[in-house]
Amino acid sequence: MNSIAAGVAVVLLTLGYLSNTPLVFYSGLFGLAAALAGLSFRRSRRGDAGAVLLLNTLVFLLLGLAIVDAVGAVLRARAESRTIEPVYSFADAEADPSGFERWWKLANTRFLSRRGDLLIDDPSGRNPFLLKPGARVQNHEAVLRVNALGFRGPEISLDKGDRFRIVAVGESTTFGLILLADDRPWPEILQDLITSELSCDKEVEVVNAGIPGFTLANNVLRLQTEIFPLRPDLVVSYHGYNGFHFFLDEIPEVQVRQAPIPPERPSWLLERIETAVRVAAFRKRYETHDDRDEPALLDDFRTSPYSTHYRKLIAMARARNIDLALSNFNLAIDEDSPEEVVRFYERVFPNARSDLFANRLHTLLVRELASEADITFVDATPGLDGEYERYFADLVHFNQAGRERLARNILAGIRGILEADPRTNCRPRRVSPVR
Repeated sequence: MNSIAAGVAVVLLTLGYLSNTPLVFYSGLFGLAAALAGLSFRRSRRGDAGAVLLLNTLVFLLLGLAIVDAVGAVLRARAESRTIEPVYSFADAEADPSGFERWWKLANTRFLSRRGDLLIDDPSGRNPFLLKPGARVQNHEAVLRVNALGFRGPEISLDKGDRFRIVAVGESTTFGLILLADDRPWPEILQDLITSELSCDKEVEVVNAGIPGFTLANNVLRLQTEIFPLRPDLVVSYHGYNGFHFFLDEIPEVQVRQAPIPPERPSWLLERIETAVRVAAFRKRYETHDDRDEPALLDDFRTSPYSTHYRKLIAMARARNIDLALSNFNLAIDEDSPEEVVRFYERVFPNARSDLFANRLHTLLVRELASEADITFVDATPGLDGEYERYFADLVHFNQAGRERLARNILAGIRGILEADPRTNCRPRRVSPVR
């Protein structure tokens, strides 16, 4: 009878764990402990000392798990109730890596909880979602604003009039997941830099067409229906991280693109053990592939999905006589980053080493495609890529200083277009002499 009860308890324990149902899980746990205690009593009457020792050990382990989980639940509740200050650099967070991890997860959870206020289903069905026109979403101290046309930022007219219009397309790093009240996305900063540093025959307007979670493929699908109706004179592409998986067929190290997500489990201790095992297996897969030199990889990813999407962007812009500038991407780490820094970011981004490798190859790809198509390549990395101490909130997203640096790098890359285009005829503003 005790054996049957133990079997039922194991089923409840397993189902409760996998379905994250604490009542079922702990009913199974205590039921199994009781059944094993009963078996131990029966074995003791038979004088089977070895079996009794084993069964009692299992009972104590089960009861110990319940106690550890209870303590862990209290610690978790305290940690979640504690005020977590925003951490914007490795230097700030280095003293408390676990605090950075808690903060990042909290920030991500808060944003995801407001996705329904920010996004709507794409009516055309081309993409899974679009920005919700007129949305106003509180993100920590900042407000994420979407205009009536469904673009990030202030209201604009569909008719650009006599303006020279730049449209910035990209991911969350272009959209600007700002956190503080005075923070601004880099396209808005770029607008101010152009106005303050250049004197142009036409007003230059910058439109932020970035969307969180989008890839280059998603944005290419938006060109005909959303981007081109704005009649842009110049499109600036700042893509990278979200599309690194487009290399997966050619680059073994990037095949492991889906980082393990901590599962929701009823047991505090077992959840941590399971997550640790998953992360260890995830990292181990990096080491199972032989290194290949970059020239060989470049030959391969010329035909990769990432290359295909970039070629579509180039062809579609060229067909409409729209100038195009392709930018590379920035990460908080680079090849010279200390090992402890890489491990620090792996707490939140377990695939950081793979992303580092993919980012290097992405730069090679974008630079070559720009040269091949005779279009502008924007090097967005000077003084920014790998600068984990000053410019990054996490592996890919910037703090405000980082966004300002990126805007300056973008302006340096497109300045030649603005100065050479007869419609704008931009030139440096003269600085008034100090009297």
